[in-house]
Amino acid sequence: MIRIKMEVKKKQKTCPHCNRTFPIDKFIGRSGKVLTRCQTCTNSQYCEHGKVGSHCYQCRGNLGVARVMIHNANSNDRRDNRLKGDLTQEAVLKLLDTITQCPQCNCDFDYINRNEPNGVTIQRIDNSKTHTIANCTLWCKKCNVTDGNVWQWRST
Repeated sequence: MIRIKMEVKKKQKTCPHCNRTFPIDKFIGRSGKVLTRCQTCTNSQYCEHGKVGSHCYQCRGNLGVARVMIHNANSNDRRDNRLKGDLTQEAVLKLLDTITQCPQCNCDFDYINRNEPNGVTIQRIDNSKTHTIANCTLWCKKCNVTDGNVWQWRST
């Protein structure tokens, strides 16, 4: 009688990002889901601030803030059936460099935590028009989401 030595191989998977092969348990995330990438590659997408690097305002600086603001403005214009505005990164960066306080309540802008009450947002001067360079300025989130009847527009 011949004994055949059989080894039970652990299931393995190759990471499409780094092309290395690991046991399947290296593809299990914190929530228990099976990941596409290995744990090393998945965790490497987080920056030093614990956020996905492409979403971290601290890492991306004002350029990242400008991109997000333009994307949100264009999305809102599409949602409300307004024509696409002419906002550019350069125009929004110029606003971010020149306006450091909300013209309505004079609070200092928070560029990192934009969902905070003093987070910087782009505001249309005339809400019946689309987001254009001539029709936009910066306000804090608190003033931007407040009913328009509360504030009388005052130029800076």
